[in-house]
Amino acid sequence: MGSRKPLMTVRTQFPSLFAPYCVAREVSAGAVVFRTSPRGDRQFLLLQYRAGHWEFPRGHMEVGETEQETALREICEETGITDVRIFSGIRTTMQFSYVARGEEYRKRKNDKACAVVWKRVIFLAAEVPMDAAVRISHEHITYRWVNYEHAMNMLTFRNARGVLSRIVRDLAKK
Repeated sequence: MGSRKPLMTVRTQFPSLFAPYCVAREVSAGAVVFRTSPRGDRQFLLLQYRAGHWEFPRGHMEVGETEQETALREICEETGITDVRIFSGIRTTMQFSYVARGEEYRKRKNDKACAVVWKRVIFLAAEVPMDAAVRISHEHITYRWVNYEHAMNMLTFRNARGVLSRIVRDLAKK
């Protein structure tokens, strides 16, 4: 699973001639990060992004990176955690679109990149030690370790709740 290459380029623009008034197709990767207590209880790591929403660590795939490499890099960059076990064969995706605003819009316009983004995010399952210390990045306000039920209530977006549900279902099969 870790050797899987992106199914599309990191950013494809349609038609780029009209940037920023075009659509960029982007691929990101991340992970549902969890820890397991000696009793077998799982706690999931949720990050609160500066925009206010709660979600999992994720970010843009760099050219040539595999899904696993991106997920591990993003976990490290966003949480400071480096001791990570990725579960082979557990993978799910979510898709969404948005229009860049504010600083992101200005940056995209300067880079002659599209302001409308259609994003596909690949999520893997990642286990970390119970004593893993979290050091959040500048992209986040805070973090929480929470059980499944609490995570389902805290996750801001329905598609993120679907990701958690599918990952937990697939972990139960292992």
